[in-house]
Amino acid sequence: MQVVGPQAHLLTAGLTSSMRNATLAVLVCVVPAAVLALATQRAAINSFAGPYHVIITEASQCPEGIVTPGASMGNLTGSLRHVRSSRYQLYNGQIVLKRDIVVGKFGIKVAVAKWDPVAGWRENNFFNLEGVPGDPRAEVCNVVSTLVKDAIDAVSRSQPQIPNRCPFRKGTYIIRNLSTALLERYEDFPVLQYGRFRADVIFYLMKSRQIIVGCARGAGDIVPKLKTS
Repeated sequence: MQVVGPQAHLLTAGLTSSMRNATLAVLVCVVPAAVLALATQRAAINSFAGPYHVIITEASQCPEGIVTPGASMGNLTGSLRHVRSSRYQLYNGQIVLKRDIVVGKFGIKVAVAKWDPVAGWRENNFFNLEGVPGDPRAEVCNVVSTLVKDAIDAVSRSQPQIPNRCPFRKGTYIIRNLSTALLERYEDFPVLQYGRFRADVIFYLMKSRQIIVGCARGAGDIVPKLKTS
């Protein structure tokens, strides 16, 4: 992987955790990529705000114009909903894969932005992770079988129709009541900066990074973790 930005060397230590969260967001398409943005900060930001909770605010496809025309590998439709009995939201929707996801075919890259109440979304080159064509660490199936093994297993147990290893065959995957509580396993960084973050997790062809075949967008708020009495 190549890390882009003026302080790229500070990001290297957090790469494994970032890749783990990013790939979960890509493959499940409902666990927002915002989580990757938060994980990335672990090594990149010097001032943290404190203990926190992740609150999911968006899980969707990226806007039109990111995926290369005619190259789309699939699409995502669905929505998050609140449940009175829980502070966690549930996701219901479907993933339609137009191609098989197989070893050596696709890689990922991630672009992160932070919300500014005056300027709006501000992209942080500081946080961007760029997959290098041919780099096995960026190859989706490799990441699934190593870095995100436990996470994908947990998702597959919740949604048995979703495989936990490559290949991911083309077809329609219905997602029912996938709880964002699954993200609790990733609240393992002692402190993070509070605020709203957004991340686009992008599929590209390993042989040509310029050909974008899919993109999942997620956003989330980092809020203080309140002490329970």
